[in-house]
Amino acid sequence: MRSLFVCLFSLALTATAAAQNSKLTGVLADLVRAAPPSGSQTALSVDSMPPSVQDAIRARRLRIDANNEVQVYILMSAVTDDTVKQLTDAGVTIEIRDPQHRRVQAHLPVSRLNGVAQLDVVNSIRLPTYARRRAGSVATEGDAILFADAVRQQLSLDGTGIRIGVISDGLKGVFATGCTTTCPGAVGGPIASGDLPSAAGVRNASGVLTSASGGIVGRSFQANGDLEGLPPATPACAFAGAGAEGTALLEIVHDIAPGARLSFANFDTDLAFNQAVNFLAASNDIVLDDIGFLGEAYDGTSAVSQNTAAALNNPDFPIRAYFTAVGNDADEHYYGTYAASGVDGTSVSGITNPGRLHLFQRTGDTTDALGLGPQPYNVIALPPNGEVAIFLTWNDPFGASSNNYDLYLVQQSTGRVVASSTDVQNGRQDPVESIDYVNRTGQQDFFRIIVQNVRDAAQPRDLNIFSFEPECAAAGPLTLAPPSHERHNFNTATRSVSAQSDAGGSPVSVISVGAVCSASAAAASYFSNRVSNESCLDTTNRTAEYFSSRGPTIDGRPKPDIAAIDGVSITGAGSFGSPFFGTSAAAPHMGGIAALLLQGAPCLLNRSTTTIGAASARTTIRNLLLGNAVKLSTDNPDNVFGAGRADAFSSLRATLPTWHGASTTLTFDANSTFGVALTPDQLGFTDPNSCSLTALAWTGGCGTSPGTTMTCAAGTNAVTVAASNNNFAFGPTADLQVVVRDFAVDVAPAVASLPAGATSTHVVTITPQNGVYNTEITLSCASGNLPPQTTCTFDPPTVTPGSSPVRSTLTLSTTARTAASTTAGAGRPTAPRAIAPRAAGSGLALFPGTLGFNAQTLSTTSPPQFVSLTNIGTGALAISSITASGDFGVVNNCGSTVAIGASCQIAVAFTPTAVGARTGSLSVVDDASGSPHTVSLSGTGQTAPSSTGGTPAGSYTIGVSGTVGTLSHFGNVVLTVQ
Repeated sequence: MRSLFVCLFSLALTATAAAQNSKLTGVLADLVRAAPPSGSQTALSVDSMPPSVQDAIRARRLRIDANNEVQVYILMSAVTDDTVKQLTDAGVTIEIRDPQHRRVQAHLPVSRLNGVAQLDVVNSIRLPTYARRRAGSVATEGDAILFADAVRQQLSLDGTGIRIGVISDGLKGVFATGCTTTCPGAVGGPIASGDLPSAAGVRNASGVLTSASGGIVGRSFQANGDLEGLPPATPACAFAGAGAEGTALLEIVHDIAPGARLSFANFDTDLAFNQAVNFLAASNDIVLDDIGFLGEAYDGTSAVSQNTAAALNNPDFPIRAYFTAVGNDADEHYYGTYAASGVDGTSVSGITNPGRLHLFQRTGDTTDALGLGPQPYNVIALPPNGEVAIFLTWNDPFGASSNNYDLYLVQQSTGRVVASSTDVQNGRQDPVESIDYVNRTGQQDFFRIIVQNVRDAAQPRDLNIFSFEPECAAAGPLTLAPPSHERHNFNTATRSVSAQSDAGGSPVSVISVGAVCSASAAAASYFSNRVSNESCLDTTNRTAEYFSSRGPTIDGRPKPDIAAIDGVSITGAGSFGSPFFGTSAAAPHMGGIAALLLQGAPCLLNRSTTTIGAASARTTIRNLLLGNAVKLSTDNPDNVFGAGRADAFSSLRATLPTWHGASTTLTFDANSTFGVALTPDQLGFTDPNSCSLTALAWTGGCGTSPGTTMTCAAGTNAVTVAASNNNFAFGPTADLQVVVRDFAVDVAPAVASLPAGATSTHVVTITPQNGVYNTEITLSCASGNLPPQTTCTFDPPTVTPGSSPVRSTLTLSTTARTAASTTAGAGRPTAPRAIAPRAAGSGLALFPGTLGFNAQTLSTTSPPQFVSLTNIGTGALAISSITASGDFGVVNNCGSTVAIGASCQIAVAFTPTAVGARTGSLSVVDDASGSPHTVSLSGTGQTAPSSTGGTPAGSYTIGVSGTVGTLSHFGNVVLTVQ
């Protein structure tokens, strides 16, 4: 239990900045540096690789085949046909696409890793997750109790892209020893087992770990630069796990958010701690610690508490949440206002100054464990070689205390003072006295804590006493009266929140985390030979740990803010004990949950293009965590659980977009080639935290899901739709009917004959379809097949049909010919061609099988013609690409997969680049037999019409279009010029 909470009361710091990570994860970067040059046919030798690479290969975390190709995950800005083509052009073989998580599983030659990493579309390249997703050999029980596992499984969130910084004692047990420049994970350690991500450490010539990179970026702010935080060799430390609590914290964070990037810092003095806080807050989205400071102000005004609060609220820092352990001091703390006992200090052997002793007694907050009644002392018990540190503070200003109290420890069996602290407070000192004592009597004994008002000159002040067993002690204060848990006879569980744990902040407060036992079999059995732990026997996880510090803070603020789980499994790396008890174990659970939350609501990050203000984002994160906790008491918040026990799934569910439309039947005007492209906002989805909505997922029609928009064809479309704000997790579905209104274009008369120089008038009728069409439609003639020296005008040039057909007058005006004019011939359009469907191979049908275009002026684009693609197979059709050759271009709404029986449309347009017959083909590359499947394309290019000489005689098919956005509908006029 010595490691329940790291209490450091004097700490310091120096350090250098950590190197920036490349796009390659550390072990892959090591692999690239050690690999033979490009083109080598020799298989890589494991024994010739750096230790970090060897370790990863032997743990089956790095897999390289005989062709020197390595299997990786490539994380991308987006997974599209274009971005995937950039990968394949660079030598990557795609195995599995995962567009929802913006990554692909692939293999590629080791020699090409650097080149692929330099592509703009690549965010990073890392090792794949094998078997269970980076959960490792040991997983914290808090993962399931706090429903973080449900977040990963049901919402596909794992903290990817989120940066978490951890401050604790050290990284003992993570990296191998006996190495210098590159130290891989320790053999059988948490990296090898998958309980921590792949990383490499650096040791100096003395074997001191000075930095870490890769999956864990580490920096020490200790004066000696020791990132493992090892205690000095002399005197020997009785706790074998000293220096490994940071390792345990990182394991818990990695269990909850295995995709998050981890950073770590340690320190020695309180100044060093502040530097560590600022360093991590300036480079991470979440920071957490398990640190408490005694002998400081406990009202949020200590230097550490104020610095942490300021770092959290720094508008220039990316940090969005800060978590700290609330402390483990509820069973060894006293708080009470000085009351004269009537007993003078000189009555005690070893006290020479006069002045009455404080009267300890039972109150509404303070127990009397041994039933002693009011006494001029408190009582603790120490076994042989037991050690205790005692801190007394009172409510005077730090640096300006003028009330002089002294602190003594008296052995009860002898009545003599065995330790004392008698600093004088005369107006310029801190209101602090402290004692550290080891019981070297060879016998267990009671010891009395005495507080003296020196010469009775001090004004009554609120006395605050903490005691604890130092980390390296052989033993510490004993439980006085089992089954009660008090280690002070007069024990005050409330207000047992020390400095840093009391940190607040404005406008957003640091979150202090209390502890509830996992109640696992291992946790419960730990106490079988000790005083029974009620929390570890409560399998409903509704009882606080007896030691978990209780609020309020000295200035009256509720603490803790929330509760998480302790008594959890870790690997025990660095000889750290498992199960891991204490609020130190609870805090990292909250850091991991916050990472899932930020991934789920990415607009709350400072690096998103839709970022909301820092203060608002931090407030939102805090409210999502506290507002969705499981309430464990009638008073909420209270000073035992805060808002309650954290619930990761409920917190994440509150970030999901939901549908709040007025009607489930939605009507839109078509405005694109394939109907209407609808955004989440247009469909009625909103985000509860004002994040932008980035994706839709749907079934029932309207093209291929998922996508940033959903394109529905004209007519009535029944769809079931959900929206996302992060492209990973989608909110609740809504059943909608999407009615897309369209229009038709008709021209009458459709045929006209006139001499050159005459005009022809026609009525263009725009008829609404599928309902009222309320969007303005622009009328025009296709310039690419308008007769030479002919003008086309409309009156009016735009129309809005509404519920009834509307008309516009089209006037075609030709130009009289001169005597030298000749009849147009080469530019005449080809006759329409009959086309027929053909089967395009097993599982796929394309209709029609050929497309022919009328004569088109050079460098102008024809109206589109459509090819329908239908999946006639027995499984989903995977489409790799849809392209056109020659002078033809395509757009489509097919996506990367087409469901069984579903169809999609391919729009083909003709833009001739030369006169005469032009040919090309539409090519569909897919996974059906006979791929690629093709449609023949043809058209005729004609020269631009002359601007002189009049309109040549001939027959011309003139396209008349009505256009809205990218949607055009056409009618034709066949004009014969005599």
